[in-house]
Amino acid sequence: MLDFVLFFLHRIGLWMGLLLAGSSLFFGGLKTYEHVTYLPAQARVVGLATKCEMSYRLGGRSVPSELVACSDVARVKASSPDTDWKVEQVVFVDLIYAIDGGVVRTTARRGKLERSNVMIGETIPVLRSPKDPRVVTGPVNPGLALMMSVVFAIGLILLAMSWWAKRRREAGALVAPAGYGMPATFGHHRPAA
Repeated sequence: MLDFVLFFLHRIGLWMGLLLAGSSLFFGGLKTYEHVTYLPAQARVVGLATKCEMSYRLGGRSVPSELVACSDVARVKASSPDTDWKVEQVVFVDLIYAIDGGVVRTTARRGKLERSNVMIGETIPVLRSPKDPRVVTGPVNPGLALMMSVVFAIGLILLAMSWWAKRRREAGALVAPAGYGMPATFGHHRPAA
């Protein structure tokens, strides 16, 4: 029974640890790449718009269908009444900022700017792509950095648990045959001395 528990801990710890540590490294690496390559700018919020993102499930996965005005959701649902629609409101932020050659006006999802709320007229820090100034993102949110660090730490703990369970199973496998106390000639008759 102990062997099964250790096997289970080893496998679950290994895969979950790899998943958690790997995903935090991947997403943390993407955000670090943006911070290293994107250029900082101060942008003014000139408008806000809310749209509805509609998706449906197909074969166990969510299929994004379209981004529509929230007033059109009923029309889209009526056109496909058999579909189980999932509707999510998305806030888009219109930004304007100055660069060397003039002024850039762009629109970005509020979530991409790493902000929970913004107000028209507010000046916010953004990072802009050097290749296309209309592509912007927000500087990393300290809460996101903390969350990624915690997920990475949990992944490392699970990997350590997996390593420990594997070592414990290997040690048990080496000790088990010798622990039975049976001579190597079990089942064979020895000549009487």
